[in-house]
Amino acid sequence: NGRIEKFSPDGVAIEQWNCSNHDVAVDARGNVYVDGFDFIQMYTSNGALLTQWGSKGSGAGQFGFAARVAVDPTGSKVFVTDAQNNRVQLFAYPPAAGK
Repeated sequence: NGRIEKFSPDGVAIEQWNCSNHDVAVDARGNVYVDGFDFIQMYTSNGALLTQWGSKGSGAGQFGFAARVAVDPTGSKVFVTDAQNNRVQLFAYPPAAGK
């Protein structure tokens, strides 16, 4: 539905925000990573956009189709599968804005 919804532990809706998303990951700090097919967006746990990076293409930091996003347990690395380019890209935390 093009949105992220946040719930309390007992299932009560707390808040929501709109975004273009296919996959979502959350780091140890509570930051939310959302793939938008050819870019990644990083939000605070309250939905404020912190940064966005990536563009359509096959070069470093570009995506043909960013299918999945994951964050390592320490929150220092962001992994993004790029389905059309047959690869996984690794980004350091925090990622450089606009790259």
